[in-house]
Amino acid sequence: MTTLMNEIEQLERERARLAETDQVLARVRCDLRYHQAKAEWLALIEPWDDGARVIVSGRRLMHQFFADHYQHELEQLEGAA
Repeated sequence: MTTLMNEIEQLERERARLAETDQVLARVRCDLRYHQAKAEWLALIEPWDDGARVIVSGRRLMHQFFADHYQHELEQLEGAA
């Protein structure tokens, strides 16, 4: 889990750096991996009560949605290239 957290932190820094560039493909790849990693991390969390379970599940689904979105965007960009 620590390795995954380290990867998430590194991806957060990389996303911030890429946001200031015009490297669209690299930014989409980084966003995709970030949301995949966050969804993986949230899947490992053991909620302590029903309220937490709803919050964790909602956040995991949100990150999965964005991962799917960036996967689709990446496929379109790579197909256009």
